Amino acid sequence: MIRSLRVALVALALVSCRPHIEHPPEDSAVMPSAPASVAVSSGSGRPQPPTTVPAVPPGIPSSYVTSYASPMHSSRVGAVRRSYATLARVEIGWPGGATPESKRVKPRFVFAAPDGAHLIVDWGSSFDFRDGSGKYLGGGAKTERFDLTAADDAYYVYGNEALWSGAPTTTVKPNSGFSPDGAMLAFKFDATRRLVMTQVSPVTPHGGGSWAAQLYGDRFAKPDRSYAELVMWGGFPGRGVAAIGPDWRTVLAMGDGTLRVLSDAGDAEKHPVALLDVKLPYVVTALSLSPPLILATSVSAAGTTVHALDASGAERWTAVVPFGVQQPPIDGAGRVVVIGGGIASIEAGKIVWSQASPVTMLGTAFADGALALSVGAELRIVDREGTILQALQTIGGESLTTPPCILADGTVWVATEKALYVAR
Repeated sequence: MIRSLRVALVALALVSCRPHIEHPPEDSAVMPSAPASVAVSSGSGRPQPPTTVPAVPPGIPSSYVTSYASPMHSSRVGAVRRSYATLARVEIGWPGGATPESKRVKPRFVFAAPDGAHLIVDWGSSFDFRDGSGKYLGGGAKTERFDLTAADDAYYVYGNEALWSGAPTTTVKPNSGFSPDGAMLAFKFDATRRLVMTQVSPVTPHGGGSWAAQLYGDRFAKPDRSYAELVMWGGFPGRGVAAIGPDWRTVLAMGDGTLRVLSDAGDAEKHPVALLDVKLPYVVTALSLSPPLILATSVSAAGTTVHALDASGAERWTAVVPFGVQQPPIDGAGRVVVIGGGIASIEAGKIVWSQASPVTMLGTAFADGALALSVGAELRIVDREGTILQALQTIGGESLTTPPCILADGTVWVATEKALYVAR
């Protein structure tokens, strides 16, 4: 109880603190190089892990640690799929018998620390953190669409660090706030630096009177990360979507059709530098990165158009799928997978296989391009060619509401409005 209160107070305090800022020298970045109709059918056998796994390109995490797996939003995890014996139910376990129904919340994401020792669940207006078995340890309040991030020793709210242990953190808080109707567009963090891209709303606190996409970047000037030096801070008017690449460059697509690629460091005044600034003939609705490609979706009369763009903003290929897409395009290890009111696997602009779905689907890719899918009350494991290898059912037909959270060892966590579930 005391620990829960302490975490709640930490979450509230995180939003208002400001670091001491100094101006660092700039550095340069290099664009990353490329890593190098079939019907979906049911399968009853237990698959074995593949004998060879494609090399995992830079930026792909070993576990599902932030929204859509990583700052690239490509929903691919560098883990090998496995055979799953059960889909076990784990109780929510909130104090005082509270339930998601009584709190009027439902889970958006489950994240896992790379070492598998902790989980964090995003409930929209709140969050909770847990040990590796799913046991509830504490929680707090947050703003609805600000996502979380998990690391081995800490988790991040609004880009601010809180240690799993509950001990005070030495990491300086970013000079970046939140606005109640805003969102976290992308967040990237390591031992040396941090980058936060937020959607700022007109609403206070930290609202600017209008919608804007704000980018904040700093470097840690001390080994304990207790001192931060500004790299860039600035914004662009309007609403948009964003993803951050392995080289710390940010891709930002705005509601007016503008596509920008922003440098990893600002100019002499620390303003963001646009390496690419082009106007697209469509509005990007979802965005992810599969270097060297920028993957985007837009609404079309026939459903959804999937766009693969190069570093100049030129289209390499497009494909149209006859359903709405619910998450950024997935890096399917040489293919692009889109998911929502159906699923389609695309290679070089050609739809290799697809299937409509009567319920919304969410998915995450393993290292080899196989998929874990949340489909109604089922967690499905689907191979790269679309064959269902396993279909694991929740108890009582509870519908899954989160994308599958894949851990480094292949364990998969998902959540419903009543419980967590784990496949091992």
